[in-house]
Order: sequence, then structure tokens, then C-alpha cells
Amino acid sequence: MMTMHQLIAKLSVSKTSIYEWIKTSGFPAPYKFGSASRWKESEVNDWIEARRNAA
Repeated sequence: MMTMHQLIAKLSVSKTSIYEWIKTSGFPAPYKFGSASRWKESEVNDWIEARRNAA
């Protein structure tokens, strides 16, 4: 499970961009653990691969 900081580092984008992608580009929504948000790395990698294949 990835944190927001790990996503920002992996994708080289802002937190705002990630939440915009969730709304508009099918980026995986986070899993909530209390107030913490976490993303499955496999889902993020699948999204990245799908974007590469679509280009």
C-alpha cells in the first residue's frame, strides 16, 4: 500500500493532480484506513500501463 508521498515521488506530480486524475482519468481511488489514504501499488501500476498502451 502506497502513501500519498510515495505516489507523488513515483509519478512526479502534485497531490492536486492525483485527486484530479481520480475524478477524470480513472486513477484508482484510495483505500481509507481511518483518516489515512493508501493506494494499492498494483492498481497504480496497472493504470500507468493502461495509459502507456493508450498512447
